[in-house]
Amino acid sequence: MNIVSKTFCASFLAAAGIAHQASAADIARPTVAPLAALPFSWSGLYLGGHGGFASGSVSSWNPQGGFAGGQAGYNYQLGTWVFGVEGDGAWASMPSSASVITPSGPRSATVTTTSLATIRGRVGFAAGNWLFYGTAGGGWAQNGLSASSALVNVSGNKWQSGWAGGAGIEWAFLPNWSAKFEYIHYGLGGGTYPTSATVVKTGSYEIDTVKVGINYLFH
Repeated sequence: MNIVSKTFCASFLAAAGIAHQASAADIARPTVAPLAALPFSWSGLYLGGHGGFASGSVSSWNPQGGFAGGQAGYNYQLGTWVFGVEGDGAWASMPSSASVITPSGPRSATVTTTSLATIRGRVGFAAGNWLFYGTAGGGWAQNGLSASSALVNVSGNKWQSGWAGGAGIEWAFLPNWSAKFEYIHYGLGGGTYPTSATVVKTGSYEIDTVKVGINYLFH
């Protein structure tokens, strides 16, 4: 075998070895596709707090003021639909004064809404970590009535009950945390306040509330 042939054979064998090594390296290091992110789920229990402003109308009074409280609920997501139930309660400071008739004549009386509560169902549409929902159920408000004069003191407390409904938007800004904005209207029946001196009756009580809240989601 001459020098040219020897050189050709050596070059061929070297090239074959390099190709074999490259092929083995490709087989040893397969390409792994990145894992796709799981879609956000609204299913599960949640707890949170809220605060807001309320404006109401009952007989001659127009209570207005702020409120703050907490809520608890449960969601079940089916595709893009979310079904749930929520209960909430809040302390309120919503005073209003008007003239009423007492045994000693017309007097200024104050009605103050001190508590708000609801138990509602929710139905919503989920768009990723956004939830748009409607809600309806039972509503309650506790009112305190007081009127005083030189001859008589009138005072009483009453829970007025009815329905509550509205709509809201919720945004999950972290895997277990969400923030919401919600509007709720209360349509409550009239109240009868038996006091130490007389009986005061009020008409139906309509309340409009807007609130912001935050929830912790237990997935």
